[in-house]
Amino acid sequence: DVKSRSLTLPDRHPLVLRSPTPEDAAALLAYVRALHHAAYQNLMRPADGFDHVTVAEEATVITRFANHPASFFLCAFDGHEIVSAVNIGQDAIPSQAHGGTLGMGVLPAWQGCGLGKAMLARALEVATDAGMWHVKLFVRTGNLPAIALYEGQGFRRVGLIAAATIVDG
Repeated sequence: DVKSRSLTLPDRHPLVLRSPTPEDAAALLAYVRALHHAAYQNLMRPADGFDHVTVAEEATVITRFANHPASFFLCAFDGHEIVSAVNIGQDAIPSQAHGGTLGMGVLPAWQGCGLGKAMLARALEVATDAGMWHVKLFVRTGNLPAIALYEGQGFRRVGLIAAATIVDG
């Protein structure tokens, strides 16, 4: 679990960064659904990809991350609402346990205010503390703001996976 930490954005809006608990499952599910409906073109699932997921199933995902020794979930809470989330899942192969795969998102209303940069920096800090120093991610070539964010934090492009996802047919 990632310990709670306060974050004040440049606009002085206070948020709390912490791992979600099973009690946060409904809030996390609402966030994931809102994110996918707003930005599915940049994500791996269609807009309705989480509409069928139940709160109990989301609580199971939270518990699985919480019980893993190195993988983790980190959410930005505005009160009880989740406005951003990032997770890093440790690679399962023992010779690659120093690595993990990152997934993250920021609700559109919260983009451009420094939240993504703060979330990514904190996630990389937690990953390093957990012994993961090789973090990878996948991003769509047209998602220029995300690419700028990742490259600004030291990520570099290492390849292109052509025709990996079909969006809107």
